[in-house]
Amino acid sequence: MDSGVPSTLGPRTLSRIHYLKTHWENFEEDPRDRKNRLAAIAAYESGDIDFDNLQLNGVLCLFWGGVRKTGWIRLSDLGQGELMKMATEWKKADPSGRLWYEGIAVPKRF
Repeated sequence: MDSGVPSTLGPRTLSRIHYLKTHWENFEEDPRDRKNRLAAIAAYESGDIDFDNLQLNGVLCLFWGGVRKTGWIRLSDLGQGELMKMATEWKKADPSGRLWYEGIAVPKRF
């Protein structure tokens, strides 16, 4: 385990942190994605978001420009166009930012 990562974090959260820290080692990464990825790592490590206690499919935590913008939300709970409205506001405040999400977003099968 990384030093500085609380030992109280669950195995799925620790696995996600490890993935976020190591997956991009061999890739060229857009600086906007890097800011968001590092913000997600910090949110997991601080316990601000917890991957282990997610029970629902379609639950996401949104980041923009290296800043966590939401807690865990279900996209299906947002009104039509609400995500676009939020992203438009975030873009006005930080035009160089980019959207990033963490969570479980497996599409439903019909």
